[in-house]
Amino acid sequence: MFHFTIWTSGDRDALELIQRIHRAVQDGEVPQASLSAVVCDRVRGEDSEADVFLDWCDEQGLPMISVSSRELRRAFPEGWREELGTRFRRLLAPYPAALHLLVGYMLWVDDVTAAELPLLNLHPALPGGPIGTWQEVIRAIQPQRAGEHGATMQWIRPGRENRDRGAPVAFFRFPVTPEMSFDQIRAAGFQREPILLIETLKALARGHIHLGEGPALDLTKAVGAGLAPAQRAKDLGEIRSHSPLIAFFDLEGPLSPQDNAYEVMGLIPRGHELFAVISRYDDLLALAEKPGYEPGDTLALILPFLAAHQLTAEDVRRVSQRARLVEGARELVAQLQREGWGVYIISTSYAPHAHCIADELGVSCDHVACTPFPAEGYQARLDEAARDLIHRMEGQMLALSPEDDQAIQSLLDRFYWEELPATGWGDPLAAMQVMGGRRKAEAAQRFASECGVSLSDVVAVGDSITDAALLQAVEKAGGLALAFNANTYALPHATAAVASTTLQDLAALLQAWEEGGRSAVEAACAQQPDADWLAGRDLTPEIIERHRAARQAVRGRAAALG
Repeated sequence: MFHFTIWTSGDRDALELIQRIHRAVQDGEVPQASLSAVVCDRVRGEDSEADVFLDWCDEQGLPMISVSSRELRRAFPEGWREELGTRFRRLLAPYPAALHLLVGYMLWVDDVTAAELPLLNLHPALPGGPIGTWQEVIRAIQPQRAGEHGATMQWIRPGRENRDRGAPVAFFRFPVTPEMSFDQIRAAGFQREPILLIETLKALARGHIHLGEGPALDLTKAVGAGLAPAQRAKDLGEIRSHSPLIAFFDLEGPLSPQDNAYEVMGLIPRGHELFAVISRYDDLLALAEKPGYEPGDTLALILPFLAAHQLTAEDVRRVSQRARLVEGARELVAQLQREGWGVYIISTSYAPHAHCIADELGVSCDHVACTPFPAEGYQARLDEAARDLIHRMEGQMLALSPEDDQAIQSLLDRFYWEELPATGWGDPLAAMQVMGGRRKAEAAQRFASECGVSLSDVVAVGDSITDAALLQAVEKAGGLALAFNANTYALPHATAAVASTTLQDLAALLQAWEEGGRSAVEAACAQQPDADWLAGRDLTPEIIERHRAARQAVRGRAAALG
């Protein structure tokens, strides 16, 4: 009997894949094989997809080994991988296994586990091809835009430098033409990868291949035969006839409820109160259209306060690790990626936070536009005069009411544009370029151009004043600008709006867009109680109140921030 385990983080893609493998074993397609156990680095209650995954494994009677990598990251910041590997190896001892199949698990593997256990991982490139994530691999082959692409099952050995250079065991290839976009290349590979896994298991169970012995097995024909008939019938001409599907998401609000800058300021004594004053000042400057100022430049305005208290990018990252995802965000992003959409994040957030959330969602950093955080040592710009000024200003700001617009503007106008520039810190807006306002629209245009489409072909999802220019640009171009639990700064610029506690409620509108464009979305809104078509219509108090209530339910105290 050929015993094997599967290691995964338990997302929807992993569930579908394991269901296919389990069915192949149960039906005898993989002969004389037994799935001994399933290893997962999530525990119940961490996210909804993992809960569904764990429930399904229980229903099938599959032995489960479940340890939270998130908890270990907090408990063992420097050695969490090693601790996770130690626990998994100990818990796996009772289960026989000739092979451990990694399904989206490579990030967590430590060297001892790689040395002691036979690990097989799917790498999204042909043998000898580029290394890195599937996004990085496609970026590496795209300049040629011709030839072939594929994926390889690799035997993993110790050493991080060997992670994507393991001994090839089996692979498939498929043709790539100059006209194929990034997302079309990914979709073609994604459809074939589950078949490669099953065909590799079959070959191992039958003894046709052995880890570390002989040449890699070319399974291109077997993988092609395993595609659904409708997919096999698609020729490249049909693939080329469709424009890429592109979705741009704001991060704070639609994808995660945390206002990261607010929480980082909370590391400063009474920092939340200081942030509320600066955030209101940001709104006032944006509404007054101060030259050179964009909504979201709050992140530049708080930077001198972070510097005065010696906060760093690591502090931003540490706060980000406490962030949760909006319900349905993981599921919707995974669904869109499965269906061939290009998913992008355009966020005002500092880069350490934006990249942390993107990693949680499986979105490549190449698909993220955000605010870079200054390099280590940026605090050196603060001379003694600036430091003294900032600490005095904190006391004066704390004496203000966050509702007293006139007092806020008078005090902070003098501080930011007269007093602070006279110190070593200089112009507060010169310290960083925040990804907000018109800069978000420019980032969307840049991403769209890279994909060979215009803003009339894309979807943008936002919720606040920093998204208004992006939503306005997409709506004006004839694309789909969606407001999700939005405030009154964003709602007037949206094509349609959804007020809900789950991002999954956007799925029907996105499907309608894919199938029939704006008219289909308008029809879908009429069928969905929490959705409203806004283009060409007045914004009613009822819509505003629904969004206020949903925003409050999802974001809590962050809901009141611009």
